[in-house]
Amino acid sequence: MSAAIPSATDRLSGLPPFDLLDQRRGKWQARRKEWLAIGLDPSVGRPGRLLLSTATSRDPSYYQQFQAAKDAAGRDLTAAEFEADQYRQSASMAGGGAFGTGTSQFDPVLCELAYRWWTAPGWLILDPFAGGPTRGVVAAVIGRRYIGCDLSAAQVEANRAHCAELAMRGIPSLTSAEWAHADAARWVDSLDPGSVDFVWTCPPYLWTERYSDDPADLSTMTVDQYERALRRIVDGAACALRADRFAGLVIGDVRARDGRLIDLRGMAIRAFEDAGLHLVSAAVLIPPCGTSAMRGYHAMRTGRSLGRGHQHTLIFVKGSRRAATSSVRVDDRGDWR
Repeated sequence: MSAAIPSATDRLSGLPPFDLLDQRRGKWQARRKEWLAIGLDPSVGRPGRLLLSTATSRDPSYYQQFQAAKDAAGRDLTAAEFEADQYRQSASMAGGGAFGTGTSQFDPVLCELAYRWWTAPGWLILDPFAGGPTRGVVAAVIGRRYIGCDLSAAQVEANRAHCAELAMRGIPSLTSAEWAHADAARWVDSLDPGSVDFVWTCPPYLWTERYSDDPADLSTMTVDQYERALRRIVDGAACALRADRFAGLVIGDVRARDGRLIDLRGMAIRAFEDAGLHLVSAAVLIPPCGTSAMRGYHAMRTGRSLGRGHQHTLIFVKGSRRAATSSVRVDDRGDWR
């Protein structure tokens, strides 16, 4: 296997910097396959079934099979009857993949685009909610440095082990990615002021995925607790960020059990603005369809709600936008060696 993936010069030319980031596009999917081909595994260390905990939510063929079974029986069936006797797991679940794992995985193409658009080679990237290895590996491979933090010791060790495995395959520069096992709220406060060049992260979407029972885990918190914790972490990250630099966040709204839609996008914007950073760009991130249509029908039928088929990518600046822009105007055409 080749130790390096092809240059970004041609491969990213079909992914223009517009505020609609469409992961369904052929060039996007092709680029993602190139990242996976070097051995990058976004699922490393990620526990399964956190996001899509039932067959109804994670298998795109579930409702089609259910309706076909009802038609064949000529009567209504309960879900228990169907699942006991007739439901068959779809290939997308059996193969592992996004539906099979049922846990969120960060997209390496989105990560690469963010680094190429808002950072320069050699810059240090700060990630207070590291999760899997993707953001660190992508940073290292394209010539950036990365420090990430995660509350899970197992996740941190898995990320380090994955980097060691990729290094054995011949992927260079992976020592420039580092992870710390710590509570992000305390960890960011320990960083030197003005010591990092870009903040790039993706916090838990409240209770959408439950990672642990640790009270410091944002996925265990109430809305008010979550907002206080997020603000503290954003404040610390903003202090660690140099002046005239950008920061980026990927986030999505969540629905409470009583049907209310929790505006995490607005919450994040307020936290960054109050920390002294200003919103300068916002994009809608469109994932592959997957189970979106199925979940959309379910949401409308059960609560007259629209199914959510997108996330948000937010870009902020600390200091002068003009100066920050000038600092990233360097030749970064994608030499992977």
